[in-house]
Amino acid sequence: MLRLLLVDGDPQSAVALAALLGGEGFEVRVAATAGDALRTFDEHGAELVLLDAGPGLCRALRTRSAVGIIVLSGCGGEDDKVAALEHGADDYVTRPYGQRELVARIRAVLRRTPGRGARPAVISAGPVRLDPAAHTATVTGRPLDLPLKEFQLLETLVRNPGRTLGRDQLLETVWAGAAGESNTLNVHIKRLRAKIEPDPAAPRHLLTVRGIGFKYLP
Repeated sequence: MLRLLLVDGDPQSAVALAALLGGEGFEVRVAATAGDALRTFDEHGAELVLLDAGPGLCRALRTRSAVGIIVLSGCGGEDDKVAALEHGADDYVTRPYGQRELVARIRAVLRRTPGRGARPAVISAGPVRLDPAAHTATVTGRPLDLPLKEFQLLETLVRNPGRTLGRDQLLETVWAGAAGESNTLNVHIKRLRAKIEPDPAAPRHLLTVRGIGFKYLP
């Protein structure tokens, strides 16, 4: 049974759409917010995500997976559609939509993206090895004890070796833009350095790029 993740802040709409898709043979999980959606995706995976959230969630999902994404929106303007597609969506459906059309678009995206939503494979870059499905991590073969947010932050950086990721991008990807204190990211980077760097005071892998953010060098 193919797994769909439905992100919809309207409970009544979500229940109705989940029932429709369940009747079409899909296994549907529902999330009300971007944060809930990321947690659900990390825990359960999905072959396709239907979302009514902004482009930030598209970007966050794209750092994790090549899963199929369809945006459901009440905005039908060209600029809205282009923005969604540029941020990683595979299709854009304007509300109100026909049920048969939506199901057909879902199946079309799934045909174009077979298997893309499978749980991510093991990631190895330099001394760090991550298994997102099992939530395990090692550095030079030594097991790491990483809470969820530390794991997600390290995974995001390791998936982009040598690329500088901005502070806002990391906060949005890992904390869905709701990190609370502005120092949260710095604290998590400091904790990760203590766990993966030979000398945390002189980091070789988790580097600060002043005025921008951080990057991981294998």
